[in-house]
Amino acid sequence: MNFEIIVVFAIVVGAVILFATEKLSVDLIALSIMGSLLVFGIITPQESISGFSNKATITVAAMFIISAGLFKTGAVSYLGKITTLVFKRNYWLGLITVMIAVGFFSAFINNTPVVAVFIPVLLGVTKEINASASKLLMPMSFASMFGGVCTH
Repeated sequence: MNFEIIVVFAIVVGAVILFATEKLSVDLIALSIMGSLLVFGIITPQESISGFSNKATITVAAMFIISAGLFKTGAVSYLGKITTLVFKRNYWLGLITVMIAVGFFSAFINNTPVVAVFIPVLLGVTKEINASASKLLMPMSFASMFGGVCTH
């Protein structure tokens, strides 16, 4: 084994431990990995920042900005209140309604912002109705993928 392989292996093991223990935030860990690879000469400075010019990275960053705007305006909290009321009335009606809404929106816009908006809404619903998050998030994920197939 040469030096680069040992360094990369150590960084990967350290990253997995840090991600699993959640001692640091995910973004700080990711930037630390990039910085470590740069310091040890595994990647060049151009390679280290090239990911920030990727369309996917910019799209995800823009989706976080849009999601934050929706939270600040109160649109998501309003959606959360309505969704919680529907789920409290009838669980299956709520689940079908969410899946139809997510599938519909995903058919016309990127799946990422739809999921980014609905995850906190559904996590709030799970707390209100004492349900497992996976019972709402998995169907939402499938509905998002189903709707996203329409745009490709």
